[in-house]
Amino acid sequence: MRREDFGKGFVWGSAVSSLQTEGFIQEGGRGKSIWEHFYDEDPKRIQHTHGDPFRACGSYRLYPHDIAMLTGAGFGHYRFSLSWPRIMPSGSKYLNKRGLAYYNVMIDHMLARGITPWVTLYHWDLPQALQEKGGWQKRDIIHRLEEFAYVAGRYFGDRVKNWMVLNEPSVFTGAGYLLGIHAPGVRGLDPFLHAAHHAVLAQAAGARVLRETVPDAHIGTTFSWTHFEPLSQASYHRKAADRLDALINRYFLEPALGMGYPDEAARILHRLGHQLAPYDNRLMAFDFDFIGIQAYTRQIAAAAPWQPVIRSRIIPAEKRKVPLTAMQWEDHPEALGKTLLALHLRYPQLPPVYVTENGIGLEEVPGDLNDSRRIAYYSKAIESMHRAMREGANVQGYFAWSLLDNLEWAEGYKPKFGLVQVDFNSLERRPKQSWHWFREFLGGA
Repeated sequence: MRREDFGKGFVWGSAVSSLQTEGFIQEGGRGKSIWEHFYDEDPKRIQHTHGDPFRACGSYRLYPHDIAMLTGAGFGHYRFSLSWPRIMPSGSKYLNKRGLAYYNVMIDHMLARGITPWVTLYHWDLPQALQEKGGWQKRDIIHRLEEFAYVAGRYFGDRVKNWMVLNEPSVFTGAGYLLGIHAPGVRGLDPFLHAAHHAVLAQAAGARVLRETVPDAHIGTTFSWTHFEPLSQASYHRKAADRLDALINRYFLEPALGMGYPDEAARILHRLGHQLAPYDNRLMAFDFDFIGIQAYTRQIAAAAPWQPVIRSRIIPAEKRKVPLTAMQWEDHPEALGKTLLALHLRYPQLPPVYVTENGIGLEEVPGDLNDSRRIAYYSKAIESMHRAMREGANVQGYFAWSLLDNLEWAEGYKPKFGLVQVDFNSLERRPKQSWHWFREFLGGA
């Protein structure tokens, strides 16, 4: 497999997010996010922190080093997110000039070095002030995101043309409002359904604001996509896989495509008494220029008649005797190509797709830069993506997750996803063998 096999215009990049990498959360007038509050309430909620969990990679000061690592590996595109509490500390109205200046300088630095910025508007760091008003459970969050989108478009849209509204709405609503294992730590089906519906509305609302604010904008949003396979070909297991696919994957994509909620999800909403407001079906849709897909692994689904509502269950990877990652996911890079091909076959109207995240989290020894297992994962994943493209999938770019080892949310610093190792005490960066593999593949400096 060679870079040339993907065509001259294919986008190659790497990705990070603000909370996971920036650090220095007390500097520059940044407000508090839901993640700091989540940790303050119970430090055990974030594991493997080695002290301050929000020290991260120190990219707030060291981003020139990160961009040098990016260009050295041959990547020409950088996906990063804007910290909402750094730009609008209270989540609304008041603008932090130091936060705006930080991103302006960072974007200018990238452009001067030939890097194309791809900005994610919301990558999970909601200002705590907005959570205290209900966060994603309240419909007002749609208007607050519109306000943030307007500010971002106005201040950065003259140079940033590639935008993603939300990062993985299924994850931040499911982990944060259903299971309670991510910030803000809310648990319950009812909070989740409200948060998920408002996220679906907000991703379209934010996109509309960007369309009006940014000339020549290239607008998308990103979805975590779980590749489900049934435990067997028995009809009840296949139906279980379909139900999980509807509730975890299709629930968030199909409304954006103007299809409304999947039938299975709509029946559950109706049964639980959730009613759509007038015109919501229309407001959930947006003509996105592209869709970001983030696929890491596969899950095995089985029928579970005793489970309320979904009547399905996921067989944990650790019980299936398969190779595991540090996230306890199955090491199954081929899930990427399977996902891309399935999307192509199911949705003829799907806009172009970019793989906005893909990679593997491993447990690694500090100082050991030989991550041959990560190289094997990337090689197989990229090959599977190419197979899907040969079969018709309209994939136009790939972003490796992640450029740096970073704060992996509630898992702390144990899982390492980076092409570059970070010493979280000294903040020194060291390229791993996977970084060198990409440099050879992409023809980096």
